[in-house]
Amino acid sequence: MNNSKYMLIDLATQQPTIKPIGDYLFARQGDNRRPLPIWFQQSGQPFALDGYTVKWAQTNANGTPLVVSGTTISGSAVGQIVFYFPANAFAVAGTVTGHFLITKDSDGTVISTIDLNFDVTKDNVLMNLDTTPFMNDWEKFKASIQSQTDALKDRADGFDSTIKSAQEQASSIKTLVDNNQVAKTSDLVNYVSKSGDSTVAGTISANDFKLTGSVGLNDILAGLRRANGYNTITDEPLQSGLYKYDLSTWATGTKPPVLTDDMQVGNIRASVFDSQNMIFEWLPSGWIQRQINGDWNNWYNYQGITIYNGTATSSSVINL
Repeated sequence: MNNSKYMLIDLATQQPTIKPIGDYLFARQGDNRRPLPIWFQQSGQPFALDGYTVKWAQTNANGTPLVVSGTTISGSAVGQIVFYFPANAFAVAGTVTGHFLITKDSDGTVISTIDLNFDVTKDNVLMNLDTTPFMNDWEKFKASIQSQTDALKDRADGFDSTIKSAQEQASSIKTLVDNNQVAKTSDLVNYVSKSGDSTVAGTISANDFKLTGSVGLNDILAGLRRANGYNTITDEPLQSGLYKYDLSTWATGTKPPVLTDDMQVGNIRASVFDSQNMIFEWLPSGWIQRQINGDWNNWYNYQGITIYNGTATSSSVINL
């Protein structure tokens, strides 16, 4: 096809009137794949269509809008194509007004042409049949199919994202298992069981184990093993327990009448009922002192104290 057969459309031209294209396109109602040879230029220079999509937007004679993507075949020169209109472009007889949309595929930029028009001749067979409702239903059907297709694509994309996330989590868990960083059920059964007897291997560490009532085992341990010494840090024991004493550091307070050299360091067993009633036993000397209703009783010894080891006569003097 020589260049004179192509209708020239300059994308840079600004024309206030509608350009008829009837000299290049004949259309009858019901036709399909009617060709229109076009040569797109811009300011007199051929416009390269590589990377662009050409569509046709029109208004039928009855006012119905329509956008179609016709089949295109490139010509021998840059910017030349043959645009084949589909059948729905000729559904309604009368004058059609429209324009071409040249869309850049990479970013959606649109270049539109000036308005063009052509006449659709009535078909002798279809002249008494209004095909417009059928064509409108067809366009609605195509739109619904496109909408459903887009929705399915969005769901598929969502599934891909979910599957990818699950695969990453599974890979992370596998890494933990391979590196022996996850406890297995068999491991836990071998160490701890809430029912029946279990053997715990190794050492269990925690900041503080709590019993019923929020009582800490560390507090119980501290109560069983007193660190404070009687009459060194505290004047009197404040609760029952064992308290150490060392007479070399004795500061205040009463001490037993007699403590031999091997009893200068030892333990006191305190039985404290309240601040006014308590019993102190100096172990292992046997000395006991009681406080009853705030009054301290005299000392007494339940196992005896050796006060003299030797030979005495009637005239001997024993110093205590």
